[in-house]
Amino acid sequence: RYGDEGLPEDTISLSFVGSAGQSFGAFIPKGLTLTLEGDANDYVGKGLSGGKIIIYPPREATFRAEDNVIIGNVAFFGATSGEAFVSGKAGERFCVRNSGATVVVEGIGNHGCEYMTGGKVIILGETGKNFAAGMSGGVAYVLDLDERLCNQELIHLEPLTDKEEIASVKKLIDAHYLSTRSRKAESILARWDVYYSRFTKVIPKEYEAMEEAITNVYDKYDYLMDPHTAVAYAVYDEMKRKGEIPRHTHTVIVSTAHPYKFPGIVAKSLGLTPKDDPYDTLRMIAEKTGIAIPRQLGELESREKRFTDVVDRTEMAESIERYVDEICEKD
Repeated sequence: RYGDEGLPEDTISLSFVGSAGQSFGAFIPKGLTLTLEGDANDYVGKGLSGGKIIIYPPREATFRAEDNVIIGNVAFFGATSGEAFVSGKAGERFCVRNSGATVVVEGIGNHGCEYMTGGKVIILGETGKNFAAGMSGGVAYVLDLDERLCNQELIHLEPLTDKEEIASVKKLIDAHYLSTRSRKAESILARWDVYYSRFTKVIPKEYEAMEEAITNVYDKYDYLMDPHTAVAYAVYDEMKRKGEIPRHTHTVIVSTAHPYKFPGIVAKSLGLTPKDDPYDTLRMIAEKTGIAIPRQLGELESREKRFTDVVDRTEMAESIERYVDEICEKD
């Protein structure tokens, strides 16, 4: 019924009180929210797949949550998407191999964010040793980071200075407070003008370079609005700059681009100005190159019919590639 989009956020909400065992909230999908008042063992949120997990100590607890471990080791291992707010500390190997989840926590043990490839982590406390070892993607924001505890082989450590980024971090801490009533989050928000400068941004060097490349792509190709297309072009431009790919590989990379943008991308790669209608652009490409545009084009009965229903982008990419190959051979 809901297809690839999944359930709307918080469609199903389940609340628990007490101590949870291994793998609490493992693999939960979008639309499912689990709230735990208590504590949990290892592997909380393992493989989190779009759902939301909220954990905080019992309301009657007298101890300071930010000074106590509330979830075990290897939390959010291999998470791909979703959110989590944990009022308290996590054990060791927190968010290892996280590739897309957003998590706020108040302290972690050793080896945090190891081999992380994506997602966002906010840590409102200490990190433990060997933080960010092998981290190749995503970003972490750490309050009062001790740089001596970081494995800096692949990462940059930067102050939090960008206004939009500062607002984004504050918004997540605010969501953390609203979800858990965290006293640590409350005190940070109350003096945000002082606290935000105490955060350190931890970002992989190559990941940061790719973000810059994508920004440059948007500036260079202002007609490309789809993020997948921008990534494809950023990869292509970077590889071309390094001399790692031949010219014709361009058509293979852009074949993954947004279907409505693809004809325009091919036209520009051939030095042509795209038409407003993709149908006209394809005709122009055919006239320029003399190649056979995929047979599905002839089945286009009207411009009202969806372009992507009748054009095989892979077949078109192969046709364009053959043409560019011929030009390269002549060169």
